[in-house]
Amino acid sequence: MNTLVGYFIEKWLPFPVVQNIAKRLWQSRGLIKVLSNNSGFYFFRFDSQESMLKVFYEGPYHFAGRPFIIKCWEPGINLAKDSHSSIPLWIKIHNLPLEGWSLKGISIMASQIGRPLYADPMTEDKSRLGFARVSVDVNVCSKFPKFFDID
Repeated sequence: MNTLVGYFIEKWLPFPVVQNIAKRLWQSRGLIKVLSNNSGFYFFRFDSQESMLKVFYEGPYHFAGRPFIIKCWEPGINLAKDSHSSIPLWIKIHNLPLEGWSLKGISIMASQIGRPLYADPMTEDKSRLGFARVSVDVNVCSKFPKFFDID
């Protein structure tokens, strides 16, 4: 259905504000419609699966300075806001040795920050070797290391 579902961790913004921000960010990226429900969920329909996934993989997003969680819509999705003792964040791992360029190696590195979820497509197919980009579930109370050593 080429749709992303989003919500705010805390108090949500009015629909017109979210709609304007989404259009400014994503209209040129294939956004065709923005909807919402009474439970604070926002739905973003895109012209193609490819457009939707590009927007998804470019996150995380903040709308008006507030963290905005997005997920890919799928049939039967549970529209419940997750407990937020942790949040998904995209991290970049720079200076990764070539021998570490495997999903297992990247996962081991990313686990220094949190629980690895998935890598972006350019990391998975090794088409960008400047850095690995990984979505990691991070405890909100954690301190983030600026660097870590690899043995």
